[in-house]
Amino acid sequence: MNSESVLIIIPAFNTADSICTLIGQVLDHASPDNILVIDDGSADETARLAEQTGVRIISHDVNLGKGAALKTGFRVALDEKYRYVLTMDADLQHPAKCVPDFLEVAASGCYDMVIGVRDRSEKMPPHRAFANFTTSILISLLTGVLIKDSQSGFRLISTRLIRSVSLRGERYDLESEMLLKAGLARFSIGEIAIPTVYDGSASSINPVVDGLRFLKLLRESLFW
Repeated sequence: MNSESVLIIIPAFNTADSICTLIGQVLDHASPDNILVIDDGSADETARLAEQTGVRIISHDVNLGKGAALKTGFRVALDEKYRYVLTMDADLQHPAKCVPDFLEVAASGCYDMVIGVRDRSEKMPPHRAFANFTTSILISLLTGVLIKDSQSGFRLISTRLIRSVSLRGERYDLESEMLLKAGLARFSIGEIAIPTVYDGSASSINPVVDGLRFLKLLRESLFW
């Protein structure tokens, strides 16, 4: 398998400062036709700048949430019969130099999902490390699958998995929902190590609102 079997999905919201840099780096490893930016209702120049790079772009008229952006990309991957998607954040926290590592795993066909796992002891703010550790432990306990970095959005996912699970989340909760449903359904989940990158910029995650969504998701998962 080569990169032509993998659609790289980049959800983006108000990332005009970083989107061109990221796309330029990803283009070293994939063709423009296999890179899809989902502009989630950005108020800045994200969509225009992404379009100028020659990659594919779909724009939401309003901000619908990261989960909704990912699902838009998933639908494209299913319609066009890709075997895998690779999801990356647009803020440069997911190093493009790791893309070949994910493509190599895709070529092996060994896993339905591969998570880019960061070292929580390196550079990760303490409150983010604690939240990541807590959510990872809870998801691991519920699924019986060891998940070391449940909050990493740098993931390789088979379209077989996407087709098989019903995803309801529209925001950050979708990524946890997918982990829970994949683990409970006994899809194969692997990992690769990726660098921990934080530049000190504010996160778009609301710890209260998104924390409550996560707890609601855990409660619902007990009845799946």
